[in-house]
Amino acid sequence: MQEKQVLKSAQNSGASSRPTRLRHVLDFQVLYLLHANPSSLYELRKRMLDVFKVSSSYGTLHPHLAQFEKKKLVKSSWVHSNQMKSRNSNKRVYEITREGFRALKTSLSDLTNLSQWVERSKKKY
Repeated sequence: MQEKQVLKSAQNSGASSRPTRLRHVLDFQVLYLLHANPSSLYELRKRMLDVFKVSSSYGTLHPHLAQFEKKKLVKSSWVHSNQMKSRNSNKRVYEITREGFRALKTSLSDLTNLSQWVERSKKKY
């Protein structure tokens, strides 16, 4: 019975009265990295490779970030050259919002519950 609840929780796409649930591993990874440090798209892509050993294209990451902004899970701002050390004149920096942090925590809880269920299931075999 409890296993069904865990699976249902992990599959739940979230209703308006519930916290947003992340449906993809990439969603979790992006919010996790933005929680650690606000980042530009370039920095985020580089950190995805460094931390998770995942090579994501800009064409994959950018739509995720755009959806996150629509859902108010992240916000972005332009950082200009006088605030940066690089040669580029400006870049867009993304950071997690409170709602994004809640979604991250909810998904982490779902993943923990799912992991525990998998470990209990392995003992049957």
